[in-house]
Amino acid sequence: MSETPRGLRAIVLAAIVLCITISLTGARGQDKNAGLHFANVDMGRLASEYIPQKTFREEVAKKKDMLEVEARVFDSNQLLPEADQKTLVDLTLKENAGGPGLSPTEKDTKAKLIAQSNGLIEDAQRLQSTILANVTDADKKKQEGYIKAQADTKSRFELHTKTLSSELDRRQQEIAATYQKNMKE
Repeated sequence: MSETPRGLRAIVLAAIVLCITISLTGARGQDKNAGLHFANVDMGRLASEYIPQKTFREEVAKKKDMLEVEARVFDSNQLLPEADQKTLVDLTLKENAGGPGLSPTEKDTKAKLIAQSNGLIEDAQRLQSTILANVTDADKKKQEGYIKAQADTKSRFELHTKTLSSELDRRQQEIAATYQKNMKE
């Protein structure tokens, strides 16, 4: 009775060794490269080279540059009406984009808007430096209009920045979800 367990042990041990050998060598057949292979995946590199992510980073860089231009234009031309500010921003962005630049008509429009803005700023500064006793009712209304224009410009730019930021956040979440889905697949 003692020989049966020994014989059984030998058979089981032989079967285990055979299974291990077969799994390590694989079904070679004619292919010399067949067998057990290991893959090392650099997830950081994979994520950094993920094309939608690269495209998004480029998009963010462009929008950041655009936002900086808009901030400069809005800040230096706070007293212009909204439509004129937008026109000036568009012309400045076009001028900075490289390419052919501005046409002569666009250059004239930009120069006129900057001159108009400078005139408004000079008038606002003149009103601020006027002695309080010499300020007329018309000057007070003008000054209130300038203060309102500055506040409107600031709130419009803040709203624009917030909208752009939320749009980029939403886009980033979409890309991250797509990336996760593709990695699982």
